[in-house]
Amino acid sequence: MNLPATGILRGWASALIAAALVLGLGPAGAAVTIPRPLDGTLTVIGHGWGHGIGMSQYGALGGARAGATAEDIVRFYYSNTTVGAIAGDTVRVRVASLGTAIVVRAMSGLAVSWDGSVTTALPTTVGGEGITSWRLSPDPDPTSNRIRLERLMSGSASWFLHAISPGPLAGIRNLSTSAIETSRSGRSVVYRGELRALRTTAGGGLIPVVALPMESYLRSVVPSEMPASWPAAAVEAQAIAARSFAEYLRRYSPAAAGLYDLWDDTRSQVFPGASVAGVRIEQPGSDAAIAKTARKVVLDSGGSVALAQFSSSNGGWTVAGGFPYLSAHADPWDQNSGNPYGRWESAPTVTALEQAFPAIGSFRSVTITARDGNGDFGGRVTTAVVTGTTGSVSVTGDGLRLALGLRSTWFEIIPDPSWPSFPRDVTGDRLPDVLAIVAGTGALRVYPRASATAWLPPVVVETSGWNTPALVASAGAFDEDRISDLVMVMPSGDVMLRRGLAASRFGPPTTIASGWQTMDAIIPIGDFDGDGWADLLTRRGTDGVLLLQRGDGAGGFLGVRQVGTGWSQFTEVLSPGDFSGDGIPDVLARQPNGELWLYPGSGTGGWRSRFRVGTGWQMFTAMTAVGDIDRDGLGGDVLARTSTGELWLYPANGTGGWRPRSRVGTGWQIFSTMLK
Repeated sequence: MNLPATGILRGWASALIAAALVLGLGPAGAAVTIPRPLDGTLTVIGHGWGHGIGMSQYGALGGARAGATAEDIVRFYYSNTTVGAIAGDTVRVRVASLGTAIVVRAMSGLAVSWDGSVTTALPTTVGGEGITSWRLSPDPDPTSNRIRLERLMSGSASWFLHAISPGPLAGIRNLSTSAIETSRSGRSVVYRGELRALRTTAGGGLIPVVALPMESYLRSVVPSEMPASWPAAAVEAQAIAARSFAEYLRRYSPAAAGLYDLWDDTRSQVFPGASVAGVRIEQPGSDAAIAKTARKVVLDSGGSVALAQFSSSNGGWTVAGGFPYLSAHADPWDQNSGNPYGRWESAPTVTALEQAFPAIGSFRSVTITARDGNGDFGGRVTTAVVTGTTGSVSVTGDGLRLALGLRSTWFEIIPDPSWPSFPRDVTGDRLPDVLAIVAGTGALRVYPRASATAWLPPVVVETSGWNTPALVASAGAFDEDRISDLVMVMPSGDVMLRRGLAASRFGPPTTIASGWQTMDAIIPIGDFDGDGWADLLTRRGTDGVLLLQRGDGAGGFLGVRQVGTGWSQFTEVLSPGDFSGDGIPDVLARQPNGELWLYPGSGTGGWRSRFRVGTGWQMFTAMTAVGDIDRDGLGGDVLARTSTGELWLYPANGTGGWRPRSRVGTGWQIFSTMLK
């Protein structure tokens, strides 16, 4: 199938997500965009492992621990089914790793069959000399589809022709013990049944196939898919599911009709053989479960064998699988205390996406566009769009999972804490920095934050000239990286961008817009319209209209639209980022009487109902917000300066309010501007 829950776990699963920072999707599936993180590493959380269709193996464990029988477990995961019996025919498993020549260790009881009918015993000696190995290999004649049977004599390095098949099929089996020993990837492997070699075309290579009774096949599969030490009811349920899955493929959908039914790996079910390199695969616990459930399979409502798919863990909700009996429903058994995949974390890099989707160029963002609607956060990802500097690509949830190397499609990508403009970091340490302009000289200084209570020594970026622009603002991460950039409006109305280069340095000015001479305020707000890129709000001084200047993520603009009127009533307008705790940037606005109002962003470029968050704020001559100043994990902190130069920190509580303020500086009256 696709997951042994033993030492090396295979497959992939689905998961419930629980994280306060995540912007989850509801059943409606509103799109969520996650921009490129500062350090190039995504933070992903999820639960479970596997596609989630049909039986959860850890759910079966939980059910068995709760007292459910094997048939209880089967009926729970395969809706409206019954358990019936099959005759127990031979299954044919392709083992591609055996290569183009099949070598079998010589032993008593071996026999060769030709075209599946004539069987001839193989000797252990010829001419008094012992035989060490037998080999099936293609006839070198390019017009032939026959197979050579060759023997290797004791003490010899040469193969001798023993016989040649009349047609394209030959097989070797052990008439005494049913066990036959060969070599796979340089290691000894014992299989039960007949080891066959097929040739489909003249001059073609061999297709190695193991043909064996269904119950013998399960002795290798069941302990490879589930630990044989698990409770008997769980292992018995696994035996029924694995038998049903194999029988369905054998009857209705063989891997290659007329040649073989199944693969020996996760394309079908894991089938390593009876033993590998001397290590026994078959186990007493699984053998007992197979014997107790002998010939039992899952039957659908019409009496046909069901495609009894299974995976390691469904995360608490099964996935619809295209048949009535493979329905989507909640699964409380999966979330048992023994499930080590109840919650997992992963940290894939954006390089993985760039390599998987080279057409996008340098990765910019990933947008989760739809989920299946089942469970928390809207369920599993079904579609997404990956965007880069040279294009975008639409992918399925599984395509995104594969690119990121995740365990399931039920995952959530946690936005970078700087998403996309906080903290205002110009030093490159991912911590908030305050920028201010000295009134007398026009020098620009950076005050890096050393700790929750202290500053590092200031850095003088440039010694003069910063009183010339009409407006200056710290735009946050306005271009492709996560270093904060500066936006200046010149008296002419030209808008200049100074790109942040880290280490408190900025690039030369470049013109990115014009006609802003009527603006009297710039409010950096982060991603206000929900497209993943940092935006700016500007206020027109002539009429108090508030405009959204939509950033394009590359240091320019996508367009402008009006988002408010009457904003000239406010003496201070700034964005602290997410102040209300919903993950969406908000705006704080101060009236002349000192009342401070919160305008919560809607996430799509609009507003929700405002509410008052403070009074007495008229005492402050300047206000700014640059990120999580006190390092408590909550954004929305505000710095406010009094006329005497005292700098006060108002730490946000994460739910639209404040915790007690503290003084974090003096002497700040020397600055004409504290950049927002």
